[in-house]
Parts: sequence; C-alpha cells; structure tokens
Amino acid sequence: MRSLPRSALIKQTIRRSRLRKAVRRWYERYDEILRAAVENSMEMQSFRNVNSSNAYELCSRDRITRNTEHTKIAAQRNASNDQAQIERNFNAESRSGTHS
Repeated sequence: MRSLPRSALIKQTIRRSRLRKAVRRWYERYDEILRAAVENSMEMQSFRNVNSSNAYELCSRDRITRNTEHTKIAAQRNASNDQAQIERNFNAESRSGTHS
C-alpha cells in the first residue's frame, strides 16, 4: 500500500478538521434554533393559559354583573308594582268608604 505524501496528509487532516468544525457549528446553531423554538412554544402556552384564565374570570364577572343589574331592575319593577298595588288598594278602600 502506497502512503500519501506529507503535504497530502496535511491537506486531508485540515479538510477533516474543517469539516468537523463546520458540522459542529451547524449542530450548535441548530440546537440554538430548537432551543429558541421550544422557549417560544412554552411562552405562548403560558400566554394562552393566562388568556384563558382571564377570559373565564371576565365572563364570570360579566355574568355576576348582569345578574346584579337584572336583580336591581327586577327590584325596581317590583317596588313600582308594589307602589301601584298600594295605590290601587288605597283607591279601592277610599271608594268603598272603609278608609279611616
């Protein structure tokens, strides 16, 4: 088997070394890209969780507020209806002469 001249061995060694470095740089860069993608994904998941929680809370508050407003309106109607009934009863008593 014939051996390569010294200069050819050096060139081959340099090529291998450069190739190894290039492959290493590529993997390091790829790892950085993957790491950033994973971090971004985790951050987006966190934002989605917070938004879902906030939306649920706002809907709950809105329901409570609407229920409270409906309760107030119903109470005002009832008070108005009660007042009208009292007046009708008073007028009926006045007409029948039973009012003192």
